[in-house]
Amino acid sequence: MIFLSVSFIGSLIQGIFFTKETVFTIKSPVLYSKSQMAQHSTVNNETEMEKIVEELKILKVKRDRKQLQKEDSLRIEYLFNQFQKLKNQ
Repeated sequence: MIFLSVSFIGSLIQGIFFTKETVFTIKSPVLYSKSQMAQHSTVNNETEMEKIVEELKILKVKRDRKQLQKEDSLRIEYLFNQFQKLKNQ
């Protein structure tokens, strides 16, 4: 019984003085969210993805003409990674 009391008091002290900085939160799906900010970020992601696709199409044409340079290859890799990040958000 003493052990339970000491454990309870210890957990109270820990909860009061040493609170966790991060709290686990669950994000609601954007479709069900009433927040305009959540919906706005989705629209921004879609426009960014469209820009990336357009630039990749330009680079594809450049590739077909065999005019790619090393910088273009790095740019393609960067754009692909950015597209994947936006797609997974």
